[in-house]
Amino acid sequence: MKKILLFSFIALISTLNLHSQDIINSKPIGFSKGDILVGGDIKYNSSVVSGVSGTPSTAMVGPSASYFIHDNVAVEFGFAFGHDNPNKATSSDFLVGARYYVLNLKNRFRTYTNFAWNFGSWEYENQKPTYSQLSAGVGVNYFFNSKIVFNLGIGNILSYNTTKDSGNKTTSFNVNLNEFENIFNQPTFGVAYRF
Repeated sequence: MKKILLFSFIALISTLNLHSQDIINSKPIGFSKGDILVGGDIKYNSSVVSGVSGTPSTAMVGPSASYFIHDNVAVEFGFAFGHDNPNKATSSDFLVGARYYVLNLKNRFRTYTNFAWNFGSWEYENQKPTYSQLSAGVGVNYFFNSKIVFNLGIGNILSYNTTKDSGNKTTSFNVNLNEFENIFNQPTFGVAYRF
């Protein structure tokens, strides 16, 4: 119990310190030309399947950065690397995109639209399929303070996908305006630091 109270006290002091640093630095909440936003994704999934030996798992790490070329307009760059067990598959993904912040809600919320081009490949069993995706989506940022930003990517509204595997090419176009198969499966959550 003492450890829980000590941890809670340290977390409270750290939070208050972040807010006091926000006041001391007095950088306005929002984005302006020249800002740099650094963040990324870390994903891990593991499951136990009865009757199957081993534990299937997937891990992915994907750092990203945005540079604001104008107030509320950013260009994005990112990459991700993943590994899948027991298939021993690896993947690499690269992203180039743009984000436009269209609406300020209250004091700390900023909504955005984003346009991105993802491309990459994965490798398994001596095969190396490649893919490319053009997409447009929406999301919202919440400023915890002037430096720490939480991101909620709500989902892709439009996407155009191309996959090439062993001479076969698959192309698809998706429009997702109002029907999400599972609204809880669509969003992504991230944390970023603003310089």
